[in-house]
Amino acid sequence: MATTKVRCPACGAKNDGEARKCRICGQDLRETSERPLTMPQPGSEVMRSARLSGLVLIAVFAVVGLGVLALAFGVVEGPQWLSDARNKLPLVGQSPSDGWTSFEEPSGSWEGELPVDRTEESLAFPTADTGSARQWISRLGGTSTTPDTELSILWTTVPAPEDEQIEQSLASAGEAWAQQVGGPTSSNEEASFQGLPARRVTITDLRQGDERATAEALLIRRGEQLVILQSRSIYPDHPQFSRLVNGFTFV
Repeated sequence: MATTKVRCPACGAKNDGEARKCRICGQDLRETSERPLTMPQPGSEVMRSARLSGLVLIAVFAVVGLGVLALAFGVVEGPQWLSDARNKLPLVGQSPSDGWTSFEEPSGSWEGELPVDRTEESLAFPTADTGSARQWISRLGGTSTTPDTELSILWTTVPAPEDEQIEQSLASAGEAWAQQVGGPTSSNEEASFQGLPARRVTITDLRQGDERATAEALLIRRGEQLVILQSRSIYPDHPQFSRLVNGFTFV
């Protein structure tokens, strides 16, 4: 059965007979509505302009819709908060393609990111209240006994210095940490992390099996808590260190 068509008195576009407004220009199609004095002819400039405007509007909505879908399903990269929210949804959540995941450490009141093969270990830390520290560590590349890179998050508690001695204390902690790691410091610079006092330390002359290695460490002081974020690697540019630091936060 044929459907009755009504031509718009404003732009000339064809519409369904029951339509109240023109699908192109929005003109009221009801018989009681006010009509324009002249009706544009098919193919006129008015009709071409109306059709073009409608097509542009459709194209804009299509592009926006595709962009939203691409972000929702992870086809394109978005901000970290969007990725975190997306990964919590059962249908569109994705496991990180590079093997990194976020996790929380309640005993240290922090959250961090490390590759999924991480392990928790205890190690000696002479200046700590208990003489030891805990760390999460991931070993990447190389072999199981001699990895190319080690990424770690260490935390412990140490006596809190006076406010005016915090920087000096952190500088001394950086040197002590370098000795414990097994190499001298080539730099030990004042830094900050999320408004907290910190120290950026570069340790050289290390060995990873038969390879020369270095370490980049960030020491962060929060009250009596000391946290050390470190990359020890045969690669001098430490490509994962920035992600290790940027993925860490106190809670």
